[in-house]
Amino acid sequence: MAKCALCDEVAVAYAQVFQGRKQVGSYPLCLYHGLWVRGFEEFGQDWARSGLAEAFGFRRGSLPKVRVSLSP
Repeated sequence: MAKCALCDEVAVAYAQVFQGRKQVGSYPLCLYHGLWVRGFEEFGQDWARSGLAEAFGFRRGSLPKVRVSLSP
């Protein structure tokens, strides 16, 4: 079984990182870290990404988007 990318627990989900419309990475996550990433995805990812882009002068679409799924 795959190990979590952030700790040594067994992976149960995957964090998929997207730049624009292209998937640029997939990382295995344990239940604990999967829930944290899922919460980030659901409750403020767009707000946080646009706020960071505005605060630091990045282009609006330059920060990656994250999705959580049960398959790689």
